[in-house]
Amino acid sequence: PEKGLSFYDRLAILAREAQSTEGGFRAAVGRAHAQEKLGRPAEAIASFRQADRFIDEETLHIPAYEGRDSFVAQREMELRRYLQLLLDCELNQDALDLVRRDRSRLLRQLAVRDRLANLTEEEKQRWERSLSNYWALRAEIDHEAAQENLLPGDELKGALESKTEQLDKARKELD
Repeated sequence: PEKGLSFYDRLAILAREAQSTEGGFRAAVGRAHAQEKLGRPAEAIASFRQADRFIDEETLHIPAYEGRDSFVAQREMELRRYLQLLLDCELNQDALDLVRRDRSRLLRQLAVRDRLANLTEEEKQRWERSLSNYWALRAEIDHEAAQENLLPGDELKGALESKTEQLDKARKELD
């Protein structure tokens, strides 16, 4: 577990640099499992909490009408493990909050899918344009991230900040 923890810490750094929510989720969950095995429940809870936050971010990368609700359901196993750890540590209020947040997340995804099914033609076109813009920007950022190791350190930091701002703007447009 100790060696695994160091690998997951490295994965977290790489995921942050690449702006990979999937990598960030996997790193957080991996750290939580390692910390659990090492008998560090408070640290494991903090890592699971971080993984839980990544789920909402990850759903942005899945078209709302093409399996977003299924994706959330697939993350259920890790959330159950997180819930069990909270209960084992007698953090009942935190456990209740997690259950509420998880159910709310699933209901939100279902509501989004329902709203998209009922858009007018004009609204559908606007949604498709926003989604297309988001995916084009995401692809561009992913491509640039692969090239970043060629940039000097000071330029790399500026490039990462710029990409983060661009993604935030694209996400807000989708919202």
